[in-house]
Amino acid sequence: MSAKTGSAGSSAAEPVAVIGGSCRLPGGVDSLDSLWDLLVEEQETAKPVPTDRWDAEAIAAGLPDRMARRMRLGGFLEGDLGAFDAQAFGLSGTEANWLDPQHRLLLMVAWEACENAGMPIDGLRGSQTGVFAGMYAMDNYLRGHRPDQDSSAYWYSGGMHGVGMGRLSLMLDLHGPNMGVDTACSSSLAAVHLACQAPRAGECPTALVGGVSAGLGPEVGAASSE
Repeated sequence: MSAKTGSAGSSAAEPVAVIGGSCRLPGGVDSLDSLWDLLVEEQETAKPVPTDRWDAEAIAAGLPDRMARRMRLGGFLEGDLGAFDAQAFGLSGTEANWLDPQHRLLLMVAWEACENAGMPIDGLRGSQTGVFAGMYAMDNYLRGHRPDQDSSAYWYSGGMHGVGMGRLSLMLDLHGPNMGVDTACSSSLAAVHLACQAPRAGECPTALVGGVSAGLGPEVGAASSE
């Protein structure tokens, strides 16, 4: 997730500055500095599937060799994806419990990106800051997670792409354009394109832009390998 700024209403050739960012990526990358170190050192982040995620060997056993090799490796975030300071965002424990992990990651890295850019959240509240973010499939739906009657509304709002983006603007009180982007593998790149256009079109002077994709199980990978 990055914070970008430009001159509202500027020409198509006017530069757009990236003024801060934050990330959570495989290989223990949790900051721009650690991302830079990984790139400079040319580290490989694909690792064998951790045993506490799923039984990769059991899945690979029923697949052709070329597919089986793919199912034994993956890019995994370190730590607990469920860890989330709900109180910081004014969310109840029940609502936070039903947030798709991708929604949680989006909120956390957006907050950190603003801090990294030297733009504290309190200073952005009420501003015309825009939000453009890519998001892919929701594993809470694909994996059949279903709520009881008392939490059905939270399950619905906690798993929709558009609600994830809207919640970010709502929680941070950002009044600029808000757009969730899903173009499959190019979602984040498409979001960056839109976020660069917005200041030039006079839609907002500053924007949060990025993307999130976190697969909780092997289903999507197995289906894609076919």
